[in-house]
Parts: sequence; C-alpha cells; structure tokens
Amino acid sequence: MATGVTEIPTSSGSMGQESKAFRPTREMYARFLQRTTRQAQSLLTRYVIDNLTADAMIGLFRKLLERAHARAAAYGRQLAGDGRALNESDRALARVIMLGQDDHLRAFLADLQRGRYTDANGIPKVRAIRARIDLYIDRLRGTTNQTFVAASYPHYFHWRLGEAEHCEDCPRLAAEGPYRADRLPAFPGDGSTRCLTQCHCYLERDDGLIGFRNTEAMSNAG
Repeated sequence: MATGVTEIPTSSGSMGQESKAFRPTREMYARFLQRTTRQAQSLLTRYVIDNLTADAMIGLFRKLLERAHARAAAYGRQLAGDGRALNESDRALARVIMLGQDDHLRAFLADLQRGRYTDANGIPKVRAIRARIDLYIDRLRGTTNQTFVAASYPHYFHWRLGEAEHCEDCPRLAAEGPYRADRLPAFPGDGSTRCLTQCHCYLERDDGLIGFRNTEAMSNAG
C-alpha cells in the first residue's frame, strides 16, 4: 500500500467542463455545504418571520436535502476519480437516502407542532431549531463518503480517527481496517456510528487519497 498522502487541492482553479480529470476540491465542497446551510436558514427565517407553517418548512427542507444528497453523491464519486457530472444514479441514491430520513423529519415536524421548539411566550427557539437542521446537513458527508468508497472499488480504505473525543464505534473501526471498498461496515457521517452525523473521522484510500474531513463538513456552522 502507498504510504504517501494525496491531499485534495484547496483551490479549484478553472472549473471547465466536468470530465474524467475533474476532481472536486475542499474549497468547492465547503462552498456546497455553506450554500446548503444558507438555503436551510432561509427556510427557518420564513418559518420564524414570514409565518411559513411547520409542515411547509419541513416539506421544503426535504426537497432541499434530496437535491443536496444528489450533489453530495456526485462529489464523492468524482473525488474517487469518476468525473462525470451529476446524473440519475446520484439522484436515485438521494431518493433512497431520503426515504431513510423521512421518519426523522416526521419526528422533527411533530416536535415543532407540539411546541418543543417554542418558549413560554410562543417565540420559536431559533438556535435549537437551527442545531437540529444542521444535523441533517452534516449527514451529507456520509453520502459523499459512501460514493467515494463505491466508486473506488477494488481499493482498500483506512478508517482514520479525527481530532475529537470518539464514540465507542470509531476506534474499533479504525483498528479493524483496512477494508476493501465493498466491505466497509459504515461511512463517517452516515449516522450509523454512535456519534451519528457528527463523526470527526475520515477515510484514506490505499493510494493515499483522503476523503473530505469533518473540518470541511463542519464549516457550514458559520
């Protein structure tokens, strides 16, 4: 296995047309997350100020997330070396992922409607709502990691521990690697570890290519 580390470039340079040579940069991925966060915050503003109903906000948020998961899927496989533009396979994966998110979104809606996020004066608790919204946006990195791995077969992957206090799952996943692309039991940020979508770990391919780290994912916090 290669011992060198292939870092993703930090600036995008000339975008041009996506091709087999196209590989998203850290800067591009951070901008994508920041843009998605701004769009979600706009929905929250409409809910708080413009009397958008909770049901309408969650419905629009779901559509936003589905589009974002499709883009996240494209970024993951493009990072792996498949430079094709966003396509129907990315959108199909996003639809499947959102089916898995629907119960969580329904619970979010129920909490909004029964007043969990409203104070004694009927004022929405904006910071708490935003924190819950951010958890869904953090989940995008799980999708990116999933397609990064799938498009890398038959490469092997190391689960690398990030700089954080770790849950019980992540040190075990790091110790048991490396994993062939089709044998990785979880993806950082996909919600399947005990740290859920707030995982600080990242993946390193056997040729040294490093996936997007939590530092990029968490840059959406603003």
